[in-house]
Amino acid sequence: MTELVDLDRIISRTAFSNLDIIVSNDYRNQLQQLLLNSPDGRFRLVDRLGRFADRYDAILIDTQGALCHP
Repeated sequence: MTELVDLDRIISRTAFSNLDIIVSNDYRNQLQQLLLNSPDGRFRLVDRLGRFADRYDAILIDTQGALCHP
């Protein structure tokens, strides 16, 4: 697979040692559709996260959550 983005360009270092952040660029709110609802979405996510395996022991994904309709 072709590397689309240099990881060092998207990883933001913080003042806390061993804590880095990658800010989402999902301005159109398409991430759920692309990863969750597409047939190969979970494979895409695993593939993308695999790029970070040699850098991090744990990855926390903070999502915007789901909308609840009464």
